Amino acid sequence: AVQTRIPGFVERLSGRAVGDPVSKGQKIAEIYAPELLAAQQEYLALLDLKNIDSDNALKQAARNRLKLLGMTESEIAAITKTGKSSPRFGVYAPASGVLTELGVREGGQLMAGSTLIQISDLSNVWMIAEVPARDAPRLKPGIAANVQLQSLPGAMFKGKVGYLYPMVNDTSRTLQVSIELTTKWN
Repeated sequence: AVQTRIPGFVERLSGRAVGDPVSKGQKIAEIYAPELLAAQQEYLALLDLKNIDSDNALKQAARNRLKLLGMTESEIAAITKTGKSSPRFGVYAPASGVLTELGVREGGQLMAGSTLIQISDLSNVWMIAEVPARDAPRLKPGIAANVQLQSLPGAMFKGKVGYLYPMVNDTSRTLQVSIELTTKWN
C-alpha cells in the first residue's frame, strides 16, 4: 500500500487503471501539498542564516522534516541547489508489480495516511485446486505441478504443491491442494 504522509491533491497519476504494471522507483504520482511548500520555504530560509545556526542543527532538522513529509533526497537536493521551493512532490513505487487497487484519481484530494495505490507482486501466486480424492495419495508437499487453465489454452504454469488440506469435500469427493505458481509463460 502506497500512502502519503501529508494531505494534498493529486495533480498527476501515472497508473491509470488496475492491472497497469509498475516498476520499483517509478514516479507514480505528483502531489500538490501546501504543508510541504511551507516546510520547504522554512528550510530554504534556514539555508540563508549564517550567524544563528552555526552548528547547522536547525538546517539539518528542517531537512529531516522534509524527508519525513515524503520528499526524496534528489528532490531536496534540487530545491537546495536552485533555492526555489516546489509545491509538488513525487510519490515513487516502493516495489515492482501490478496495480491492484487505485484509491484516488487525478484531481482527487488525499488525507494524510490515505492509500494512493496498492501494488502487488504477482510473479508468484497461490492457487487452490480441487483434486479427486482417489488421486490424493500421490500428492505430497513439495512435488512439482504443471497447471493448465481452461481460460488460457496452451499456457502452462510450473509450480509446486505447498499444502494439502486435511478434509475431503463430501459432495464433490475432492481434496483441496494449494499450489505455488510462478507466472512466467512456458
